[in-house]
Amino acid sequence: MLNRPVAGFLINRIQHAMMHEALAMIEDGLCTVEDIDAVVRRMLGPRMSITGLMLQKDISGLQTTAATHRSVVPDLYHTRTPVKLLQDMVAAGNHGMSTGEGFYDWRDRDTAAYKRAVARKLARLLQYLEDDEPLPS
Repeated sequence: MLNRPVAGFLINRIQHAMMHEALAMIEDGLCTVEDIDAVVRRMLGPRMSITGLMLQKDISGLQTTAATHRSVVPDLYHTRTPVKLLQDMVAAGNHGMSTGEGFYDWRDRDTAAYKRAVARKLARLLQYLEDDEPLPS
């Protein structure tokens, strides 16, 4: 789907741009891990599942998107450095589910059951999205 090779390919670049901003906001005390996950799950995720990113902006109006872009982009965390918060967590041995601690505490959880439940939900969502309308040409 890319016209030329690029580090991280397509989805990783988009995902890590969002992740960098989220981590920086958490590190600055603007919000919590739970806040980020709640907003992405309940607002960004459902919308993007139906429309994707670019189609959503055509729907909402590019003039609105351009105005928001002018307002927000200058205040984003534009750095070429990974956020220290994540690097420190990994250095401390907190790798997420596999070690029992990460952004969440997994020590007393049945992580295998949790992963199965997530996989079931994702499968249902993907099945639903198969009935998606084709994109305009």
